[in-house]
Amino acid sequence: MPHSRVRATRLVFSIGLALFISGVVAIAGLSLWNLHRETIANGYSIAAMHSRAFEDHLTQSLHGVDVVAGGIATSQEPGVKPAILGQRLFDALRHAPYLRSISLLDEKSHIVASSNPANLGRRVASADFFPQVETNTDLLRIGRPWNGRDFADGHPADGTEQGGDSGFIPVLRPILVGDHRVTLLVAVNSDYFINHIGQKFEASAGRIRILRYDGVLLLSTAINDVPGKVPAESIHRLLDEKDFGSLLQTLAGDGEVLTAWRASRLFPFVVITHLDKSETLRRWDEGLRSALAVIIPILLIVSAITVAFYRRQLRLITQEVEIDRQRRMTSTVFDASNDIIIITDPTANILSVNPAFSRVTGYAAAESIGRNPRLLASGRQDADFYADMWQSLTHAGIWQGEIVNRRKDGELLVNWVTITAVRDAQGQLQHYIGVLADITERKQKETELKAAKEAAEVAALAKSRFLATMSHEIRTPMNGIIGMTDLALMSNPGPELRGYLDLVKASATSLMGVLSDVLDYSRMEAGHVALETIPFSVADIAESVVALFQPQATEKHIALKLVIAPDLPDLVTGDPLRLRQILTNLISNAIKFTQVGEVMLRVGTEATNKGTDYCFDIIDTGIGIPANKLDEVFDPFVQADGTVTRTHGGSGLGLSICRQLAQLMGGRIVLSSEVGRGTRFTVRLPFGAMAAMVAEADKS
Repeated sequence: MPHSRVRATRLVFSIGLALFISGVVAIAGLSLWNLHRETIANGYSIAAMHSRAFEDHLTQSLHGVDVVAGGIATSQEPGVKPAILGQRLFDALRHAPYLRSISLLDEKSHIVASSNPANLGRRVASADFFPQVETNTDLLRIGRPWNGRDFADGHPADGTEQGGDSGFIPVLRPILVGDHRVTLLVAVNSDYFINHIGQKFEASAGRIRILRYDGVLLLSTAINDVPGKVPAESIHRLLDEKDFGSLLQTLAGDGEVLTAWRASRLFPFVVITHLDKSETLRRWDEGLRSALAVIIPILLIVSAITVAFYRRQLRLITQEVEIDRQRRMTSTVFDASNDIIIITDPTANILSVNPAFSRVTGYAAAESIGRNPRLLASGRQDADFYADMWQSLTHAGIWQGEIVNRRKDGELLVNWVTITAVRDAQGQLQHYIGVLADITERKQKETELKAAKEAAEVAALAKSRFLATMSHEIRTPMNGIIGMTDLALMSNPGPELRGYLDLVKASATSLMGVLSDVLDYSRMEAGHVALETIPFSVADIAESVVALFQPQATEKHIALKLVIAPDLPDLVTGDPLRLRQILTNLISNAIKFTQVGEVMLRVGTEATNKGTDYCFDIIDTGIGIPANKLDEVFDPFVQADGTVTRTHGGSGLGLSICRQLAQLMGGRIVLSSEVGRGTRFTVRLPFGAMAAMVAEADKS
């Protein structure tokens, strides 16, 4: 760490301590001033909070009127008697404690149905409601306040008389009942909202007023406010500029007040909160005494801050040293990197290159400085390629891709390029940094591997075709051998000769099975297996396969069982021949490797996200398969154990063919096994449904 920087930091710290002692008084005064300012700001915040809270409460209540209107509109039928309507309105009123009554007006503004029967026949003119709109507009409108309990005994407040013991605010809302348009009229209980405000707002702190947008006073917490009047200091004129705000006002009889207003987000009213400034500053007096009590802790805090500042400066010096070290390390990496690094200006002219640039491209650094990286262009990329590159750099700030460049000697060079746009804190482009990794050798190896892969595929195809051809050619004479053996057996040979002929036939038949497996496997490898899609019965296939192996199971004294789910569809669409081939192979294996116990075929269905799978479980109690061999048994020419092959025979192709057939049919085979306890193969195949065909057959 540089000692000069440390000494300078200590000097600054000493000067700061001296200034701190002389600035204590100024800090104390500033703190008191800030406390005064914060108290006023807090008063505005409290006023705004009350305006927002009571506006939200009244808005939700009036929104409840909309909900009531919607419920009445959907539940009424034209021609319902007023008494029944009144009962329904009374039922709706029980869910709205903030309402005095709910009524319906006819086209002449007479109350024709009401939750309060005393209101019937009373005419309520719509001229005093705001806003003034067409009568057929489904808009909630607020009327002038009324004195009284309800429309039956009340009258509109004219703004000149002091409010009585009780009052309410009429609200209109046109609704459609059947094909008839009527008007919903509710009496909003002013006392309900006054009591609600009184629970959360102290009367000594000021007053809260609720006005319509046109300035008419709807209700107020102040006793001397007259409902229906337009206050001289009304804030409603400011609504033309913004829906909420705060300011300092002087009210007649109240002096200076901190005023905050908030207009409803849905309905034409505004809530205004006036806080008495002197009452607010009385709390500041209490805060002043508290502030004086914490002057000493504040001084201690400032001292701690000064010490912390000193330590921070020391950390900054340490960080600068570390940054300088990192810069030197970055420069070392830049010079030692085996990849090409190019730094350009915003116009893509080269500013700097690392030594790897000259070593790989053959261009000296002096030859490249000031030039565009296009000097490496090979012409293998077209204009669209570079247009996409610059579009990516402009929008994303980074581009990666493969480019074929050309060395100075003309030899082609394949690079994996990463270009990054470097911007400053204001987002202005400063540099482009390009890192070019030489992947020429890797690309050559990839080309060689691709050629080798293609050659291997050609050889595999030739092998498959050869196996298919040879299997077919061998099958012809083998059929002749089996046929002639059958003829010889029909000529009543002697016991010794019959034994020889039976051995020849058994060997030929076994060889034919192997040839059939080889032929099927070769066809699948060559891609010559075609699937049918015809209707068939899954149950019939399962029953015929089990019947085929029943004698063999009986001969080995093991049980062969078939369990078919009762909800199995009668018909499906698919390839019955391939299904029979899969089940035959799996059941044959199960019987072959089971000496004691049973073999079971269980058939059912299972719903999936894509439809229905048909599940075939082949379960045996045979010798089982070791866990490390479960994946290998599906490989061609492989069985679980070499000794098993010698004991039971087989080509090792059966399970491989079954798995490939299941995959061709869109399904799969799942294997689970335990040595000495048995094996379970589950075949899942998505056969097509035949419901439509069955329905058509039933019609015919």
